[in-house]
Amino acid sequence: SSFSAHGHRSFSSASPSQPSSSAMAGGCATFCMIMSAVAVPLMFFFGYLCSTGSPMIEIPESNKPDAGKGCYMAACFYVLTFLFSYSSMMKSAKARELDPSKANFIQTS
Repeated sequence: SSFSAHGHRSFSSASPSQPSSSAMAGGCATFCMIMSAVAVPLMFFFGYLCSTGSPMIEIPESNKPDAGKGCYMAACFYVLTFLFSYSSMMKSAKARELDPSKANFIQTS
């Protein structure tokens, strides 16, 4: 960034402090991994409540067994999402480790 004649700061689109695509991919993978880590136990809990016919889930009794199966399936897909996100995050970290020019450094000067 630089200052104009009037003291206003101008930003170029190719700023060195702009995150690289691998850093952004790592951030997205981290977000997905955290969301999946929360969703897995939650969906298993909802599945358990539905399969046991708990009154805490307010849907018709006849729908609860299918809803429980759906919750268990969703939990399994969230496990897959967690594993894929973790793998992607590790690849992104390894890429930054191997090529320091792709690391997201903020330059101050």
